[in-house]
Amino acid sequence: MLADYHYYRSFWLANFKVIYLNSMQKKLQNLIEKIFGQEVEVSLIHKKGFGDLSTNVVFSIAPLIKKDPQSVAIAIKNQLADFGEIDKVEVAGGFINLWLNGKYIVSQLKSGEGKPKIKSEKIQVEFVSANPTGPLTLGNARGAFYGDAIAKILAWAGHNVQREYLVNDTGGQVEKLGQTVLDPSKTFYSGDYIRKYQEQFKGQKKSAQKIGRITAGAIMDDFIKPALCNAQVKFDNFKSQFELDKKYSPDDLIKKLRSQNYIQEKDGAIWFLSTKLGDDKDRVLKKKTGEWTYFSGDGLYLLDREKRGFEKIIMIWGPDHHGYVNRVKALAVALGWKKENVSILIYQLVNLKKGDKVFRMSKRAGNAIYFDEFIKKVGLDASRYFFLEKNPGTHLEFDTSVAMKKDLTNPVYYLQYALVRAKKIIVNCASKKAQKSELTDSGRELAIKIWQIDDELLRIAKTLEVSKIPHLTLDICRAFHNFYEKDKVIESGIVNETNLLVIRKFIEKLELLFDLMGISKPEKM
Repeated sequence: MLADYHYYRSFWLANFKVIYLNSMQKKLQNLIEKIFGQEVEVSLIHKKGFGDLSTNVVFSIAPLIKKDPQSVAIAIKNQLADFGEIDKVEVAGGFINLWLNGKYIVSQLKSGEGKPKIKSEKIQVEFVSANPTGPLTLGNARGAFYGDAIAKILAWAGHNVQREYLVNDTGGQVEKLGQTVLDPSKTFYSGDYIRKYQEQFKGQKKSAQKIGRITAGAIMDDFIKPALCNAQVKFDNFKSQFELDKKYSPDDLIKKLRSQNYIQEKDGAIWFLSTKLGDDKDRVLKKKTGEWTYFSGDGLYLLDREKRGFEKIIMIWGPDHHGYVNRVKALAVALGWKKENVSILIYQLVNLKKGDKVFRMSKRAGNAIYFDEFIKKVGLDASRYFFLEKNPGTHLEFDTSVAMKKDLTNPVYYLQYALVRAKKIIVNCASKKAQKSELTDSGRELAIKIWQIDDELLRIAKTLEVSKIPHLTLDICRAFHNFYEKDKVIESGIVNETNLLVIRKFIEKLELLFDLMGISKPEKM
């Protein structure tokens, strides 16, 4: 029986969008507690052909009361007959499918039940944070749009979110940048952008580290910040690693770690015993030469975040940082952070695709594409959508031939066309007489999808799976286009009041989804 439960639960989660429709969910939970004396969470899904809503809650109850799922489902079905909101109930293989009363659906759209209240937390989202040694590239774009979407949905959910870019303006990379600027024969960094600074600092007697730091600041101002601004990726703070190193002493870090028995001195170096917390090997914080490692800087940054009162931190890193995840998480836990409050998300590489041809890019190969140049060519809306629609943990092949199309085969065009169509309906309804009517089949399908948006977004805010937002948007737009083709809002000069309500709510939710993705909302196309 338990095996059946786990099978059906995994099938459910893999194949359907779980939604939490507050009022109906609570009523079902209360009913189940009344019948079986069990408190369980009721999940509801919408799947065409299985009623307006469907639940697999019986697979949670059956193992607890030692009864088969079918008999549990029938017992619940018999009690649901008293629910005025429900027109019809069917049981299929333990699943309970519900057909809601059309008037109830309309009343829920009118009431605008809204998203449930959550406990607001102070969360920092640190993203992009590319070394300030050159302009941002296409790879950085993925992290920028990913982090921006996460920050937006967390803020929408009700959290206090701060967006931060850590500027790595000290250490080995900056030293090499300074050497390249002072001596053009050294080619640690190359490109047209570097020549400007070589000319500017020609003949300078300052150290390579200092020149590198000054140049890093100039690159931030001349290239990185303008590119982020053009992409409409905003930051609340640009945090300097150099200033962090001045503000905090590594000795404070060692003292705190030593008090928790995470420090060992051997071979003249100071080690963090990260293997105690799941890392594959211990990590050096201070070399035997007396030099502090870059990893010790990570510790200072964690101390600083704690002092600023963040309850959770989310770090978004590129694919070359995968090996740093366990050690930084271990360091955070050793410094007092709860493991579940520290998230490190890794996004994978980006390649360009045009038709069947794939172009692999790299800085070393000299064919890297700059972030701002790409936005100008492809467009911001298409860039944001196509970067977001794929799970960031998978490699992305960005097909420019699709992204640049101006027809319905381009999903961005398809979505924006739905919004323009819907707004035109509202304009056409102005000053016309309206009358009440029943909810049609296609109107019901669209209404249920509208109803689920807030709850699905709250779930995404918990899981940070922002790649689901474009698919959620595409799904509701398909339902709208189907509604548009099958039903009329205006017929013989009379406005269908129910259909008009559905359209108004569709526009409201679609504009919310566009805002979360950072996509523009055109008035005409």
